[in-house]
Amino acid sequence: MNILPNIDDLDFTQSTSSAHARNPAQRNNEDEGQETDNDAEDICVVSKPTKAKAKKSHLFYKIYATYENLRQALVAIDQDFIEECSWAKLTNSTCDGMTIRNYYCNIAGKLVCPVRLKIRPDPASMRVDIVISENEHEHPESKVGLSAQTKEIVRQIYFYEKITRPLCIQRRLYEKKIQALPKVTQIQTYLRVLKSEEIENIRNLGELFNWCKANEHLPVDDNRMFCPVYQVDRDEAKITALRIFLTTFNLISQVTEDVELLATDSTYKLVWNGYKVILVGSCDREKKFHPFGIALTMCEKNQDFEFLSKALKESAELLLNRDINPTALLADGAEAIHIGFSKVFNLKQRIMCWAHVKRNIHTKYNRNKHYKQMKFDIDNLQLSMTETMFKNASKLFLEKWTKIDPEFAAYMDGAWISSSVNGWFDGRAQGHPVTNNALESNKNIIKDLLERKTLKLAEFLENLDKHVFSTWSFQRNDIRPDQKLFSKEPKVSIDYFKRTFAWELLGLKVIKQKFSGKSFFFIERTPKESTTTQVSATTQEVGVKKKRGRPPKRPIEQQEPSNAQKNELVPNVFDKDRCKKFLQLVNKCEWDNFQQFLETFQELRIVQLNQDNWKLSTCTCPSWFKHYMCKHIIGVSYRERLFDEFPKESWCLTLGQVASAGRPRKMAKALAK
Repeated sequence: MNILPNIDDLDFTQSTSSAHARNPAQRNNEDEGQETDNDAEDICVVSKPTKAKAKKSHLFYKIYATYENLRQALVAIDQDFIEECSWAKLTNSTCDGMTIRNYYCNIAGKLVCPVRLKIRPDPASMRVDIVISENEHEHPESKVGLSAQTKEIVRQIYFYEKITRPLCIQRRLYEKKIQALPKVTQIQTYLRVLKSEEIENIRNLGELFNWCKANEHLPVDDNRMFCPVYQVDRDEAKITALRIFLTTFNLISQVTEDVELLATDSTYKLVWNGYKVILVGSCDREKKFHPFGIALTMCEKNQDFEFLSKALKESAELLLNRDINPTALLADGAEAIHIGFSKVFNLKQRIMCWAHVKRNIHTKYNRNKHYKQMKFDIDNLQLSMTETMFKNASKLFLEKWTKIDPEFAAYMDGAWISSSVNGWFDGRAQGHPVTNNALESNKNIIKDLLERKTLKLAEFLENLDKHVFSTWSFQRNDIRPDQKLFSKEPKVSIDYFKRTFAWELLGLKVIKQKFSGKSFFFIERTPKESTTTQVSATTQEVGVKKKRGRPPKRPIEQQEPSNAQKNELVPNVFDKDRCKKFLQLVNKCEWDNFQQFLETFQELRIVQLNQDNWKLSTCTCPSWFKHYMCKHIIGVSYRERLFDEFPKESWCLTLGQVASAGRPRKMAKALAK
């Protein structure tokens, strides 16, 4: 017996929908008080709709062009902009054993436009045909991104109003009362398209060669960038090395025959291709860095730095007829830099950047319990005035720290004392800086001028010319009243005159002696409590908070020598005999321990005056090694009448209060300053 009727006998026209059948409230409102005997009304049958098969549309194709081979056809699709459209690869299909490449028009997006393109080989002639479907293009306006009207307005703002920042362009669109205001990210994306239209990209080696040849000659404008030397090494179809040297005439004109120092370093993340940017230049007597040029390379090997040094030398000879031969190189610890430059120039002094050394030691030992004493000893060791002094003092330094911290002593010996990068002390190259901070700041200027963006090669070269080289070169243009020149002498600031004026008021004794026909002036080191000037932090002991009670007793190796011991090294009486013994001590560099070295190697200051230009005089104090000027040189020059008087701005004495008559009070007023 069947409980349910046969489904084939149901009348679907009388049945209600499932939502209506299962909603009792609605049924009661419509059929209130009515009853039905038809049980089939409560049954809902859901039938799955059959999906109609989409009819395959047959496209008719016409021959667009015929090419000799497949490569020419692929180049045409990529570059010729067939039918003013861009084409994207779809699939590959085979027909009669031949591979057919299918493309679609992607102007409006993926598979929006129905037009198709095929690359079809012709087996008879071995040529390749490009065929395109005969249906019309359909490019509806995209709902994503900027509209065509907004794009045109942004284009006018960018090219004609010269507004380049996305946020500023968005505000300009708001001022023009654009209804659908785009996002900043949308504007930024469209600006990339505009920049690519403005600057032709360099995509292959041939285009790069064409760019180098077009820019290898000296331009009319001395502030414009050009490429005098370039080199590309190839291994079959692979580029193994790319090297380009870039400069301007104003920058390369700074390279004179008496340039003794070259400073170089690399910077990264400027070119999208991953190329390295190597900056080369020199520092003047005012501690300012002057760039000579920039090299663009794929690597940082010794061949790349050799190319840079050769390009600099050849450019100076070709453009200026100057034969340069610097003798000192300031760089970091990379061996490739020194090897590359040594193959071109006769380098006698390799200066290691003191800032790099200090940062590395700080990173490794800043949590060590002896770090303050380590820093104090290293800072004083860095003040060594000669090669012999550094060599002998380093031995005493290692002897001391081998007893306290053997691991630290082994690190210092292997990394910074016995290695090839031990030129971080002041006496390595007198008259030249031992820090590369001036060059590092110019690397930061490059990134700021390029808005800290990673650019494509063509865009990077364009921005390098417009923003970086034009700025550097114009700063050194002779039409500017404040032209930035390569200074041959240090600048004496008013602060130095103030310190010297206060030092002169002390009336300290200066002893003059002659050695080999040259005059030397010996000055006793200024006591800390008798001068208002600040002593360099590297020459003072580390400041420790003073505690109450009796100070703890120092270890034997750190105890101060007695007066008898001091008198054996340098007599306390400041006379010619003391000057002679101090000079012997500095020349022989013989100390018993490192503590003895700390207390005696800067006991006296020695000034050698330059009678022709007193600003070029030398001194043995740390201030001269760091800044090429000190109060001792100014004071001795004033006493020798090499300049007339101090500037009035340096008369910095404060007018104190005159003491009142009578006995002074035993107690001051409350809250009185």
